[in-house]
Amino acid sequence: MSEHIVWQDAHTLAVGGRGWPDATWNRLPARAQALVPPDLWEKSTQPAGVWVGFHTTAPTVHVHWRVTNPELGRHNAPAIGQSGLDVYARDAAGRWRGLTVGLPTARDNLGPPIAGMQPGHPEYLVYLPIRNALEVLEFGVAPGEQLMPAPAFTGLPLVYYGTSIVPGQGASRPGMGHASILGRRLDRPVINLGFGVVKRVL
Repeated sequence: MSEHIVWQDAHTLAVGGRGWPDATWNRLPARAQALVPPDLWEKSTQPAGVWVGFHTTAPTVHVHWRVTNPELGRHNAPAIGQSGLDVYARDAAGRWRGLTVGLPTARDNLGPPIAGMQPGHPEYLVYLPIRNALEVLEFGVAPGEQLMPAPAFTGLPLVYYGTSIVPGQGASRPGMGHASILGRRLDRPVINLGFGVVKRVL
């Protein structure tokens, strides 16, 4: 990675779409691992619906992310949706508009810079992979520029529970799972607790 970029761990920015602040990128807290079936726990490590929000003074923001599973996509789950990132910006009317995506090419990814950032722009929002756990997520700017946390949504959250369609099974981009779309439409936080079919050991 370039020595001229200052990298910042995404945990220092605003993180939403999760119900427990100690859950890192997971959708369930660490204490749940001993209480739920192993298959459900594995699905909970996939950060569907989890997002990072920020302001920036920089015109360009770099992004580096690393996922755990080398299978980036499946026949029914495009690689961008399963293992990539989805970037949105608020427009002048306060509506969320798609800006760009982070296309994964390997487990470890240094995506093309997010260009066209507007210093002083109200908010940027980055949705995380739907079906691949994250090991690393960091954003980088030029020396002297700043990244600052910006909660994308406020108010009481909606908790959405269900099967594989809820996290966004087959969605083309991480932000296009219907629970995430609902959050942007209502401008409210949504906690995605859709986990698909859970294998049970009898």
